[in-house]
Amino acid sequence: MKRDIKSAITAEFIQLLNEHGAEWVKPFSELSGSPVNAVTRRKYRGLNSFILGFSGSTYWATYRQWNSVDAQVRRGEKARYISVPMPIKDRDSGEVKGILFKGASVFSAAQVDGWTAPVVATVDKTAVLRDVDKYVTNTGADIRDNAHGGAYYRRSDDFINMPLRQQFAATESSSATETYYGTLLHELTHWTGHPARMHREMPTNDHMLGFEELTAEIGATMLCVALGVSPCTRLDHAQYVASWLMALDNNTDYVASAATQAQRAMDYLDTLQLVGPPTRQER
Repeated sequence: MKRDIKSAITAEFIQLLNEHGAEWVKPFSELSGSPVNAVTRRKYRGLNSFILGFSGSTYWATYRQWNSVDAQVRRGEKARYISVPMPIKDRDSGEVKGILFKGASVFSAAQVDGWTAPVVATVDKTAVLRDVDKYVTNTGADIRDNAHGGAYYRRSDDFINMPLRQQFAATESSSATETYYGTLLHELTHWTGHPARMHREMPTNDHMLGFEELTAEIGATMLCVALGVSPCTRLDHAQYVASWLMALDNNTDYVASAATQAQRAMDYLDTLQLVGPPTRQER
């Protein structure tokens, strides 16, 4: 049955890629909207807003600003660079003669400890799929819900960060329930690659990263079908894969290879339903 799922999904991916291309849209949003400085509460504008908004986080501040509110940027976190307008004034009259743009390094709320974002009232449009939730729980994965941190798997600390359910919305081809569980299962597939589990090679370049993203998204698709989240391959899955195929020279042959890795990841997750996650000593 699983082999049939793999073959069918691989074929569906190729067809959807050829028909629709890479028009993928992120299915979740920040609860507080456009990027804003966490300390001054001023919204970022222009190119700064675009750059920071694209990363998927709402609250940002410089290292010193975070320290001023007793928050600490975690060691090893990488900054985003923005430009800050600095007025050039006449020494005598004080009149503004021009604007000088100065660079600044900022970090998102997801990169710091010791700060909690303001609570924003929202409506959860997802349905709870208890069988899927139980499947995920049985893996023992460390999953942390965070309204302002985006969706990702941090291999160095071995945890999955997920937006809140109410941040997920329907797309043209998927319900909010499907986008939520599709994202969760995508990150769970990444989680299987840790050295303590399947030990997939850590991506060190765009090519390897692209292949790992293909593996995770195809894994999510297989799991969505197998667990009953979706009846078949969804368009947004294929569009996400297409967006990463550009790093692989748009060679669709990689889809079949990634599907093999995704199948192995799903097989591994299935074994955890029977024996449970390994203990710390076994790891």
